[in-house]
Amino acid sequence: MPLCPIHMTGLEFFCRTDNLCVCSVCVGTAEHRGHSVVPAQREWQIKKSQLGIHEVELKELIYERERKVEEIRSSVREMKAAAEIETDKVVCALTKLISTMEHCQYKILEVIETTVQAAESRAHSFLKELEEEIAALKKRSSTLSHLAVSDDYVLFFSTLPALSTSPQAKDWSNVSVPSVKISEGILRTVNQMMEHLQQEMQKLPEVCQQSSSAQPFPRPNPKVKRVQEYAGKGC
Repeated sequence: MPLCPIHMTGLEFFCRTDNLCVCSVCVGTAEHRGHSVVPAQREWQIKKSQLGIHEVELKELIYERERKVEEIRSSVREMKAAAEIETDKVVCALTKLISTMEHCQYKILEVIETTVQAAESRAHSFLKELEEEIAALKKRSSTLSHLAVSDDYVLFFSTLPALSTSPQAKDWSNVSVPSVKISEGILRTVNQMMEHLQQEMQKLPEVCQQSSSAQPFPRPNPKVKRVQEYAGKGC
């Protein structure tokens, strides 16, 4: 049993008022008179039983955050798949106007790519923060586990105060990665432009229409290679 450094007597008691192990001589001194003093062994067992509650709370926090990590990773995968579908839809619509709408088409693809990068960057930020929080919680849980089986109750009581309070944790319940969904307005605009173009074409003399249709199709531009690949799919 550890000895009192002042009276060289066993530290058999625990002063709840001072959160300190004391000996029988210390209990009778003015320093601890009127304090709440109990047998150290009994207080040790009570506090150890309370550790189980804190450990359960920590494990629940870890579980929730690990589940959120998987949810965000799944959302990233779904977001990328949805972005690819959105890109296909946009490209398929714009290939109908490729000879006059190249600039518009590439600007739209640039918007999608930027949106995906921003969403992915935001998701990576969430994941980094979650993983850091999980690491801190696991470290705290490990400390509690070692403390729960420690035979050194002096160390136990000196370490416990810093671990007895619940850790501050961010609420992740409403954090998610939004899906990419921007093609509906774009397709509506493209259709309106096509309808307007068809109306204007109908106003032209028939000979102009024939002349226009006889014009050779522009030579492929290397920049529109991906567009032709989409067009070849039968948009």
